Amino acid sequence: MVAADADALADQSYIDSATPEVQTSAQMRFGHTSVAATVFGVGQNYLRVKGLKLVMGSFLSAEAVSQRHQEAVIDERTASRLFSDDKSPLGKIVLISRVPVVIIGVFAQPPWLQSREAEVLLPYTVVKGRLQGPGLSLDALAVRVVDSVDATVAERAIVDFLTRRHETKDFAVYNYDQMRKSKDRASQTMWQLSSSLAAISLVVGGVGVMNMMLISVTVRTHEIGLRLAVGARRIDIMVQFLTEAVAICAAGSFLGVALAIGIAAVWGRTSSGFSMIISAGTIVPACALALGIGLIFGFLPARKASRLNPIDALSRD
Repeated sequence: MVAADADALADQSYIDSATPEVQTSAQMRFGHTSVAATVFGVGQNYLRVKGLKLVMGSFLSAEAVSQRHQEAVIDERTASRLFSDDKSPLGKIVLISRVPVVIIGVFAQPPWLQSREAEVLLPYTVVKGRLQGPGLSLDALAVRVVDSVDATVAERAIVDFLTRRHETKDFAVYNYDQMRKSKDRASQTMWQLSSSLAAISLVVGGVGVMNMMLISVTVRTHEIGLRLAVGARRIDIMVQFLTEAVAICAAGSFLGVALAIGIAAVWGRTSSGFSMIISAGTIVPACALALGIGLIFGFLPARKASRLNPIDALSRD
């Protein structure tokens, strides 16, 4: 692959944008701070192709790529590691394997680009000329297909186009849309499995609450008979036991939420790969479902308690 292939692909009607790609590893240093960095050599359309968003500064221009300007765009995490919060990285000069480059922008790091190393974007011409040595070949070409074109159809068209251009198929194609769909199917399967396990857990928990309340009714038969004898209505007995069942489920849900928040906090401090986020949008439905389980599985014991005959209940030991 060469850079001219990217330009030729970009002219095709089914291609939205294309960019050359080269990749290498290097040490990135600013002042006394040094970090391991993954250096991506890219073209001016890289943001469009990858769907990245700038949060500060500007991106590499076509002139910067063609004229080999030693400019760099870094990710947010790298900016926070190399520069203090009160110091903007824009205009700062950093060393990448003894090559000085100027920081001109900062991009938001997407989930698929998460790694422990710093992420740096340079013109591919600079990476090839200053970091990798002479040569025209690229590591890869990245293309973005027009939204209205099916990714599979576009893949076949790209293969045919490059095969004719090279007069042989000397490349491999990775369709990230197909990979994304496979990942979505795997996520859907995991969601269904998790939902099934959650449903089973809820049923088991509900049966446990029901058994607990049935035992409570049996143990407190004399108390129930006494309340009925002094004028308590059957609905009062039912409300009492339903309230107790809901209270048990509420206590369990609160303990579960507290445990989840604690695990998330510990995970966030010990794991740098990703963090667990717990929002009110997930806590409220979970607690409401737990209360619903208390009402549903507490109904039978409450109904049994309310239908006791006062005379029979008082006569029991």
